[in-house]
Amino acid sequence: MLTAPLFAAAALVAPAYPSSGQPAISLFVLSSRESRTPAYLLCLDSLAGLIARASPRLYRVADSNWATGTSDSYALWLRELRRDVPVNESMMMASVQAVVTRFASEVKGFILAEGSTTCVALSSAEQLGSLAPERACAPAGRRRPPFKVT
Repeated sequence: MLTAPLFAAAALVAPAYPSSGQPAISLFVLSSRESRTPAYLLCLDSLAGLIARASPRLYRVADSNWATGTSDSYALWLRELRRDVPVNESMMMASVQAVVTRFASEVKGFILAEGSTTCVALSSAEQLGSLAPERACAPAGRRRPPFKVT
């Protein structure tokens, strides 16, 4: 008799992962390894999550060898996905600035993430529709990232 209340309570729990408004219709694939610092990867992941609210459009793999390599599990998944979703490699080696500029119309601003405040910045950025770059993404002595978000 205890199972009925447990099932009812489980139905009220929110999904563990956020969902997108629309499924992916195409994906830009980005390399993680080639000239990407952890700070830049954080910025790209923040951007990917932000724009995925509408529809997933950025996907990160280890390197440009994703279509034939065997060591990257993300690449294995992408190879399966490309059967149904077109994959665009034009941004594979693009700078972080170029990637952010491409999607700037969907970004409301940024919240600087520094050290122990990174989790707070990411959570706040998610609520405000903003990016959460680390200071390393900004030129020395400046408090903003090296790209303009309008």
